[in-house]
Amino acid sequence: MSDFPSSAQLGQVWVSLRHLDERMARLWGLPNHWAVIIEITSGFINVQFEANGVQVSDHTSMADAARASLGNRDSKIRTSRYGRAHGGLNVGILNDYVEHLKAGRFQEYIFIFRDCQCFAREVVKYLTGKVVGAFPIENGPTFQPYS
Repeated sequence: MSDFPSSAQLGQVWVSLRHLDERMARLWGLPNHWAVIIEITSGFINVQFEANGVQVSDHTSMADAARASLGNRDSKIRTSRYGRAHGGLNVGILNDYVEHLKAGRFQEYIFIFRDCQCFAREVVKYLTGKVVGAFPIENGPTFQPYS
């Protein structure tokens, strides 16, 4: 759950991609951990799915939100912008939706596994109405890891 005020409006939505293993990435270009970064009026929220469930963290900058994405800590973070969240969506509605997801109720994009990619696709579709393909567009900023 985000600690930002529940009335804060949601803005731009990005998918962040971060390599899980640098050796595998060099060989295959895969795999990546996917997370969703959501701009709000007073900061950014990172929402992601991992083995222990849904994680939500609040940040003051997009760079910090991107760096909170799981994966190889020495790997850069690439982002794909999917536009603005639907009008009227705020942090309160997002918190309710996250609770719904934490209860394990995300189904639409599950192919074989309940994974971070399926999770990110469902969150982006809910927030923006847009579909994330097999390969995100990577048209957003790239962030270097902390030194």
